[in-house]
Amino acid sequence: MASYNLSVGLQQESQNIAGNYSRVTASVVLTAAPGAWATWNSGCSGTLVINGETHHFTSSYNINGSSQVLYATTVTVPHNSDGTKTVSAYASFDAKPSSVGWLSASNGLTLSTIPRGSKTESISGSEFGETFKIKWTPASDTFTHRVYWHILTEKEHQWVLVDTGLINQCSFKVPIELCSKIPSEGQTTLTVSLETYAGETKIWDEIKTYTIKVPTSVVPTIESKTITEGNSSLPGEFYGLWVQSISRPKININAKGIYGSTIKSIKTTFEEASYDGNEVIFNPIKSDGQIKSKTIVTDSRGRTTEYIHTYNVVPYHEPQIKSLTFAFCDVNGRPDPSGTFIKITTSGNISSVKNTNLRVLNVKWRKQTSQSFSSKNVQINSYEFDTSAVISGFDPTLTYEIAAELFDAHAKSTTSMFTGKIVISRYPGGDGVTFFDEATEEGLNCRGVRYDLSADELVAMRNLTGIQRGLVGLGKILSKLGFCIPIQKTKEGQFDVVRYSDGSCQASCQIKQITPIAMVQWNSCWWRWIGNLSLPENLFKTISNVQVSGHCNGGVYTCGSSTNTKVLQVVLLMPTPAWAANQVPAELPFIKIDGRYK
Repeated sequence: MASYNLSVGLQQESQNIAGNYSRVTASVVLTAAPGAWATWNSGCSGTLVINGETHHFTSSYNINGSSQVLYATTVTVPHNSDGTKTVSAYASFDAKPSSVGWLSASNGLTLSTIPRGSKTESISGSEFGETFKIKWTPASDTFTHRVYWHILTEKEHQWVLVDTGLINQCSFKVPIELCSKIPSEGQTTLTVSLETYAGETKIWDEIKTYTIKVPTSVVPTIESKTITEGNSSLPGEFYGLWVQSISRPKININAKGIYGSTIKSIKTTFEEASYDGNEVIFNPIKSDGQIKSKTIVTDSRGRTTEYIHTYNVVPYHEPQIKSLTFAFCDVNGRPDPSGTFIKITTSGNISSVKNTNLRVLNVKWRKQTSQSFSSKNVQINSYEFDTSAVISGFDPTLTYEIAAELFDAHAKSTTSMFTGKIVISRYPGGDGVTFFDEATEEGLNCRGVRYDLSADELVAMRNLTGIQRGLVGLGKILSKLGFCIPIQKTKEGQFDVVRYSDGSCQASCQIKQITPIAMVQWNSCWWRWIGNLSLPENLFKTISNVQVSGHCNGGVYTCGSSTNTKVLQVVLLMPTPAWAANQVPAELPFIKIDGRYK
């Protein structure tokens, strides 16, 4: 064992919280083991290095089994930013006598941690307009705190002081008006600074960021809305009503952004069609009953406001003439094939439109060789009617064209027929036919003689028509015999419809009403506008042929598949798209549809 050794003593004397440092005393000690003795009266040189700081010293010594402090000093040791610190020291001493020699020693000391900045434990609040509450545990009971906040960057929004002298919590409110600083965003950054003070000295600054959101209640506002009739041709009788197939609602929305946002779009949907803009006019209403339109206003933040309006739509259809018949008669309307009077009977119906609609029936007639009609107004007292008029001045040996015109406030329906000599008459229900006279009974009759079919004759008719079981229809027989005569002319919606004895029919019209569906580019040269044309309800069983004639915008009309007996697609092929998908072309075609009726 060495007789002599050198040691370094380290002692923490005090701490300064504000300055984040400690005072530490370091001492260099020379020790002689028991029984060992050494002395040196003149100065011996030594060095002490503590925390990287060098101290030179000289000292004499006299030790006899004892220890002697050669040098001691107290120094300031700064702590790390988190308040921790371990200090180290090294010493060397040249003791001169060879019996003692050159000695060295080192030591280290972990200092007490100096309390530093307080740390945030929790924050509540997430939206503009809310009160945010921050809590923290003070790193020292002697600390006070200051809290600041800002949104976005410090350049865009300066720090806002909440308070000073805070202990462990505070609260502050971010004004909802600050949403105006993010007119196109739904959220941004909230930065909070928690400063820790020891007395008047700031010793720590904790900065944390959070997400702050624009409340879901911050949406664009609809300041005003007006809904009026957009069809300038609406009959005055219907003012104040939404009328099926005629009314075109016009909606005007005045919307405004909030807290800096701007309005990006206003979109309205109605009966499966979509319209853009603050003022739009819908297509004619297709349905009746309660129908709703929905308007969605979107602002620059992507926030939306909805407005739903309900329309109570009154049902409407164009005037319908169900039947037009005539009979030569006497002045009292009694049937007389040789009479000089004619009894014209008409049945039909008109939509009442809540009892506001007009109802006007005119019957007209002219000789087949005449260019002009004579007419008579027939009073009808209800919207569903079956009425007759007896008119004088007819010659039963001549042929006349008889017509009926049925008007309401919006449209009219017409049908016509010729008198002439009766060649064949069908008994109602189809169980009889009479040649050269009006059918008044079942069976086959000709010039007052009844010709009922025998069993063999019925077999012959079955063989003729190919119907081996069930009833043999008169139309089938006539068709096989080469007869095909028109048996009924009607006006059904916008269509003129003719039904023939062989079960075929024809519907034709100059199209006035059609529902736009789409606008698509067919190829590099042509665009296709497509619209749905509603066919007469319950008319067609099958469709055999469709003819479409018309031109518009340098293009030509055609049609899609004719297998659907309810709706037919009308197509306009054109070199440039002159209309939007939800608009109707300025000129519509004439269409003729052949098929078989139900």
